[in-house]
Amino acid sequence: MHCPAICLLLLLAGCAVDAPKDSSSAGALATGTWKGELRWSSTIAVGDATDGRTAVVFANCDGEPRFYWRDTASDAWSGSASKWKTVRLESSYLLYFAAKSEGVGWVETQSLALVEGPNRSLAASWSRSVDNRGVPERDMDRRFVQSAIGHLSYDSAKCSGF
Repeated sequence: MHCPAICLLLLLAGCAVDAPKDSSSAGALATGTWKGELRWSSTIAVGDATDGRTAVVFANCDGEPRFYWRDTASDAWSGSASKWKTVRLESSYLLYFAAKSEGVGWVETQSLALVEGPNRSLAASWSRSVDNRGVPERDMDRRFVQSAIGHLSYDSAKCSGF
């Protein structure tokens, strides 16, 4: 074997990175609630807009992370009952789920990337995709995606209400 081939193999071996391990809880993320406002955009109108700002709450209670956003059209809180899976790397977290209704119907995925900052703050990036298979192909609400970014502040170690 020639020196360039050996050097290349050593270089490539040094670049290997362990794959993140999936965990069922939010790991070292504190128990409690974070609140903030995210800038969002959508491929379909929510109310009369395809972008804007919305209040959000992230709750990590009893090892069960949950994410809620205030519906800008109805002013009600929305979220998912699905169980989020969590991957943790240092102070960064990736939470995600994929869910499907029974039969031909709703298929949804969501992901939430969080990075811990000073004073338990979180930088957040959220995305959602929906395929509403019970709606005709030509309907604008059949398939849509939404995303949002912003910062959350640690609010409370208590989880009441969430």
